[in-house]
Amino acid sequence: MTHSRLKAVLKLSTGILSGAAASSSALLIIYMVVWYFQYRLPAAPPRLIDLRADSGEKPYYVCLCAALADNPHGFPGHSYVAFSRSLPFNLTEAESIGRVPCRFQDQAWALFQPVPGMVMNRAAQGNLRNFNALVAVVDEDAYQRCLARVSLWQDRPFQVGKSDCVALTNSIAEVLNLKLPDQKIIYPQDYVKELKDLNCFSITDRKLQFTYGTLQAEPLLNMSTIGSGKPFKRASRFSI
Repeated sequence: MTHSRLKAVLKLSTGILSGAAASSSALLIIYMVVWYFQYRLPAAPPRLIDLRADSGEKPYYVCLCAALADNPHGFPGHSYVAFSRSLPFNLTEAESIGRVPCRFQDQAWALFQPVPGMVMNRAAQGNLRNFNALVAVVDEDAYQRCLARVSLWQDRPFQVGKSDCVALTNSIAEVLNLKLPDQKIIYPQDYVKELKDLNCFSITDRKLQFTYGTLQAEPLLNMSTIGSGKPFKRASRFSI
């Protein structure tokens, strides 16, 4: 190949690569704009569903949560579970559990392979922007079973779509016999939205007020009069 022809091939290759890079950059910008408007807009109000067999039993609360992540952009979001023995409750003070990589720099690798993971306590702190949740009212037995399920996640590796924050939340939803979303890889806010859509089908389900990190029932709501929801059980992808 002559020198002039080689230069022409290199120039053409550079042009193709530059065009591909420009196209990739444009797609990334479009994606980020769509993500920004879809996930940073205010979420729908949290919902309350009573899963007790007897509405007269003492209520306990398991809150399946999602919000923007604790960084300036909020990407990609975070899912966690909060526990309380009373309502209203302050999420920043209540026990809240999430799943994260042990090292911040492993977040990108976790898209492709397992990395060291950990259960994070006080997971609600810093993760309350664009908050969304399904709050299950349960009896003491179900409450304790949910806490026991969390303990089984302590030493598991972290991997997106298999053992991430959504997987932990989904595992607790399974303990509660809730109907579960199908997707393996799903944004936390999409997961909780779909969880609400699949399970909040009764006129006895209630919206909750969320103000300054505190969940509170609607005015004049008498917890003892909420009927029992009867969601269908679906086999979970995230077995324990």
